[in-house]
This record gives sequence, C-alpha cells and structure tokens, in this order.
Amino acid sequence: MRKISSFDPSLSSNGVIHTYGVNKNEQLVLYNDSPIGLELTFNDNSIIPIPAGWAKDVILRKIPMGDIGWSQQYVLNVTGYPTSIVYGEIREDTEHVNSVNQSIPRSTVVGNPGGLNVSTQTLFNNGGVAPTQIISVGVLNEGTATYTAYNDGTIEIFLRTASNTYTQVMRFNIAEPYAQIGAQAHDLELWGHLINRDTYVPFITAQNVNVSNVTLLGGANDSRGIIQFDVINAPIAGGTTLFTVNFGRAFTTYTPAIVLSSASNQTTSNFHHAGDTMNGFNVYSDTSIPVIANYKVSYHVIG
Repeated sequence: MRKISSFDPSLSSNGVIHTYGVNKNEQLVLYNDSPIGLELTFNDNSIIPIPAGWAKDVILRKIPMGDIGWSQQYVLNVTGYPTSIVYGEIREDTEHVNSVNQSIPRSTVVGNPGGLNVSTQTLFNNGGVAPTQIISVGVLNEGTATYTAYNDGTIEIFLRTASNTYTQVMRFNIAEPYAQIGAQAHDLELWGHLINRDTYVPFITAQNVNVSNVTLLGGANDSRGIIQFDVINAPIAGGTTLFTVNFGRAFTTYTPAIVLSSASNQTTSNFHHAGDTMNGFNVYSDTSIPVIANYKVSYHVIG
C-alpha cells in the first residue's frame, strides 16, 4: 500500500494525481474531504465523478493506475466547511480492501447560505450544561437569530419585523407554560377553527339543597362545556349559589375570566358567576328559578 500525495482542490481548477502505479488490477482508495465535487480521468479514458465530502475506490483491471487527471465539477455553496483536502492510497492486487462508495462522516456544523440540500441531520449535545444554546439560525449579516434551540429542549422562534428588529412569536419550554404563542403588542390571526383538546374535566361541589342531578354534558372540560341540573322541592331565590364548579386542573398564573349563559328555555333568568379563583367559580341565577328539570348553563373559561 502506498499513500498518494494529498492536495487542496480549491487552489486550482484541475491537476494530476501521481499514483506511481505500474501494475494491473491496482485499487485506488480516494477521500475527497472538501466542499468541491471532482471529476477523475483515468488512462483508459474512463471518467468517474467523486462528490464533495465523499470516499470512493476504483480498480483498473487491464492497465496500471498511472497518473490520474482531476478537475473541479462543482463547488458547494456552504460556509464553515472544516477542511479542503484530497488524500488516498494505492493498493496492489493482493492488498485490496472492501469497496468504498460513501460520504465521509462529519459531525461539524456546516453553514448553508443556499444551495445545499440535506435530507436528514441529527444533532445531539450531551456534554453541555443545560440550558446551553446548540442551534442558532439567523438572517445574513444580522446578529439576532430567528430560531434557537437549547439542549434542555427549549425552542424559541422570532419574527423579523424590520432590519435588526425581532419579536418572539413562539416558545416551547420544559416547565409551565410549556408553549407560548403570539407576540407582545401584536395581533394573532387564526385561520380555521380553534379546537380545545383539554382533557381535564371539572367537578361540582357546594351543591344547593334544592339542586339535584348535576351533570356535565358530553365534551365538557375545564375550558368549555354545558352543565345540566334540576331544581327540586322548592324554588331557589335569585342571588343564591346553585353550586361550585371546580377545575380539574387549577390555573397557575392568573384567575381566568368566566362567561356563562343559559343553554335551555327553562328560564328567562341569567346565570352569573362569583367567587372566581384559579381553582373554580360559583354559579347563581339573577332571579328566582322554579322547580323544573333540565336547566342548562353553558360556560366558557378564558385563562
């Protein structure tokens, strides 16, 4: 096995690789560790491309390897490529190794100002102290990123509103609140339906003695729903608490806003709420409600 002289393909558009091979059936193993795609021309006039960042072997069965012409085929439009060198070896008939035709493994981050199409990349950071920023994607020649990721799982997305002016529009955290969407002092426009998938369901306590069969109708959760109940034995005077709605999961930052309305034709009274906390709220009617079954109160919680 003989090493061939290494060279930097960025210094010239073409050149010659001297292998000093004089025997048939020699194997060339070449490593193109550069951002430049090469084209090799052999003594039998065969032409073989070597992609950028690629390792490949060639065997000439009928003639010696001799000198090999090379020329630049293309240059990747990338920044930060860690090296630009072509190196390799010549192996005689009895020294052959398994055929090689693959990319050179590379863990170093390579910039992409445009023109490089990478289908899959995997990046891990297991050594840095959390939270350490491991990805920062920004606009050319501006110091602020539009996308940042940290090794604790935090992700931030910023909107560029003017030159060197950025506003956070989305953030995912490892603690409450897990997701933040929208920008301070800016509008958030939603296209399509806003569907709440909250899986926490409220429960009822402090039920008035003349209230019975309190039921949360299908689909009710901490954010919205309909509560059905009966009034038994005697009418309930206006302003009297009917029951307390307790959230399945308490709010942690602010007391939410509550919106109530009658969802049935059992009464013309309006339902109201009182005693609002981060844990729940009380429900009452503004006027007396008679003994009737199947009252319905719809609620919407804005937190």
